[in-house]
Formats: sequence, structure tokens, C-alpha cells
Amino acid sequence: MRITCARVLSPRRNRATGLVEATVSLLFGDPQQPSEVRVSVAAPARAPGAPALRHRLAAQAKLALFADMGRAEAARRAA
Repeated sequence: MRITCARVLSPRRNRATGLVEATVSLLFGDPQQPSEVRVSVAAPARAPGAPALRHRLAAQAKLALFADMGRAEAARRAA
């Protein structure tokens, strides 16, 4: 599956935990008719030596999306 666009929506910094929480909109599938999914994720506000915050949030969202899809596939096989 190909992700064509990842957009960070409504980021919020939680100063108590040091995390930035955001909703990430992912467009994936066929480029002519993409599907959209929104995933809530969190990443450390500061991470020395790591990629930019928007890239880390997008990576977290992709990981969450694929993990959830894997669980759904396993449940469908078990049924």
C-alpha cells in the first residue's frame, strides 16, 4: 500500500509530558481515488539528532495505521 500524502493537523504540545500530540491525515491507495484516514499520535517535542517533528509524527501515524490493518487482517483470518 502506498501513502501519497501525510498532513499534520491540530498539533498540541503537552508541557507536562514533553510530547506533541497531533492528528495526522494520511491519503493512501490508488492515486486517482485515494482513501483518507486520520490517526491520533504523539511524539517527543525534542529529540536531538532525530528527523523533524512533522516527519516523526507522520512516521508514528503510518506505523499505527499498518499495525491496526495487520490486526484487522489477523482477526478476519481467524473468523
